[in-house]
Formats: sequence, C-alpha cells, structure tokens
Amino acid sequence: MSQGSDAPPLGLDHVVIGVVDLDAAAQTLALVLGRGPSWRGRHPSYGTENVLFRLDNAYLELLAPDPAAQVSTFWTDSLREFLTGHGDGLFALALSTPDVERTVQSVLAAGVSIDPAAPGEGVDLLSGAVRHWSNARIQAEASRGTPTLVIEHRSPPDALPFAPFLVDRAASAVSVLGLSIETVDLEGAGRFWRRALSLTETPLEGGRRFEVGDASLLVFAGTGEGANPDRWFSITLGVESVSTVADRLDAARVDFRQGDYREGYGLRLDVCGADVLLAERQ
Repeated sequence: MSQGSDAPPLGLDHVVIGVVDLDAAAQTLALVLGRGPSWRGRHPSYGTENVLFRLDNAYLELLAPDPAAQVSTFWTDSLREFLTGHGDGLFALALSTPDVERTVQSVLAAGVSIDPAAPGEGVDLLSGAVRHWSNARIQAEASRGTPTLVIEHRSPPDALPFAPFLVDRAASAVSVLGLSIETVDLEGAGRFWRRALSLTETPLEGGRRFEVGDASLLVFAGTGEGANPDRWFSITLGVESVSTVADRLDAARVDFRQGDYREGYGLRLDVCGADVLLAERQ
C-alpha cells in the first residue's frame, strides 16, 4: 500500500531518547556512536533541554526536563511521567514532512487525532545558534503507546551540523536504519501506520515493514506496555563494518552481544535505556 495522493511524503527525522541525566547520557551515546554531539540545546517554550547527534539521514535526540525551566507543558509533563514510570529509554519518533499543515489535514481526514501544528525553537547553548520548526503531535490516545510527531523544519539543514567523528568512519555509527515496535495487536498496529500516516507497507516475517524515506518501521507481534497495545522496542543504527565497530567497543570495554536478530545481523546493546542494534545496511 502506498501513500495517499493527498498525503505529503514522510521521512525519518529524528528519534527521541528520554533521559534523566543529560550529561551522562551524552557521554554514553558518544562512546557508542564514535561521534561527538552536534548540538547542546534548550527549548525555551517546552521546558526541556537536549543533546543532538546528527547522522547521515536523521538525528538522535537525548531529551531531559530542563531543571531551570519556569514552564509546564505537555512535553515536560509527559517526559517526566515517562522517566518516572520507565526510566531512560526510547520516548518518541519524529517524522519529517515538507508541509506540516497538509500532513495534519491528512491525518485528521484518516480519523486520527492530532494536535494543530505549532512553532518550535531550539537554542544551542554553546554557539547561540537558533533553529526553528513547526510540529504536530499525534495525540497520546491515538498513538497506541508509540508517541509520534510530524515536523517541518524552517531552518536550513546545515543549521544542525553533522556529529563530528571521534574515530574512523568505519568504526562509527553513520545512519539511522529504523525502529522496531512490539504489539499485542498486529492488525491494529498495521492499520494505525497505514491509516494515520499513509506509509508504504511490505510483508515481513512475523510482522510488517513500513517505509519512512530511507529508513523503516518494523512492527512485530509481542508485548505492549501497560495499558498500551504497542511499545517502542529498539532502534537500528547503520554502520559500515560490524567487525570494526565490534573491535572498537570491545577495546573500550562496552558490553554487547553479536548475532543474527529479527532486525538483522549486528551488535546489540543497551544505550541510555534504549535497545540498540548496530548493523550494516542490507
């Protein structure tokens, strides 16, 4: 099934990992990626702070409540609730759109609740650079336990620099290949991604695959989280050489498991509470 003609094409923009200790999480993620942060920022209107790592096709966001913030918003409230109940881990997915207003209308036309598009702003605490965007959040009750938003960037791509390499490229993470979801209701989860976001679907052993630009959402039968039928399960990051990355992580005494998994062959490890697979693109 392909995207409807009235739905703008969507891509993978970024993956949000909620964390309690932003500095410690940034050090951990940099060690695993072999790359330094692109951005250390604050969201004045959201009451959150973040560290971003921009890879070839998307970026990873470590997000924490800003202790100095004077505002209470959906973002601060939902993030604190997540961290209290879950601890660090995969928090949300952001999909890029060239026209956020059209995407909102398309989602609403599909009968799925989504907030109106709203402007956002991020400030880099080191350089003072400012980035602007407009985003819209699929409402919590509609997202089935997999929080999702759509985002249209209003700043040029180079406003967010690429994460600098700390090691050779062959020994680092270079891209985001996708995310996997577990669900107690495979048919319902499939309908959600088809209906809400009109994503292209292909068969997958034990589940479904949905294309988001040059990345994928893999939906597998499994367990949900609490009252939610679905949950974020893992993120797959692309590397050029599994063996080279394995040698580097082994030398750094980072624990990992190497094997053939349902998402592909690679190195599996826990990073900031998130299940991460480092794999070569097939």
